[in-house]
Amino acid sequence: MESSLFHTQNQLTQIAQESSLTFHHIGVATKSIESEMPFFNALGFVYEAEFSDERQGVRGVFLTPKAYSNTALPICRFELLENLPNSTRLDNYLKNHHKLYHIAFASANIQADVDFILNSTLSVDPTLKHSSGGGAK
Repeated sequence: MESSLFHTQNQLTQIAQESSLTFHHIGVATKSIESEMPFFNALGFVYEAEFSDERQGVRGVFLTPKAYSNTALPICRFELLENLPNSTRLDNYLKNHHKLYHIAFASANIQADVDFILNSTLSVDPTLKHSSGGGAK
């Protein structure tokens, strides 16, 4: 596990140094957003915004640190996700007890950043498909 975390940390460092990608949020798979909220609230995170994505079959809530508005600290944003009714999008993650769904980045130049990732030594999810809509920020 430690070597996997070290590898991921090295990849994230490479992304930060060699692309225009900046951290946006960590996506967390949940059975129920409402049941997870007390844990994140106890850690000091509060509601920022919510959305429903019919195409992906999920509902999400963004959480940011309560003290974010009064500090110069970098923001750590979480996105809690749950399946919409009749969706199974998150089922495999939940069944296997994998709550980390994704780490999302914002891009100032999406084409240059896609080219960077595809031409780098970074591990890329083989199910990744280029899409012209949704998901990218």
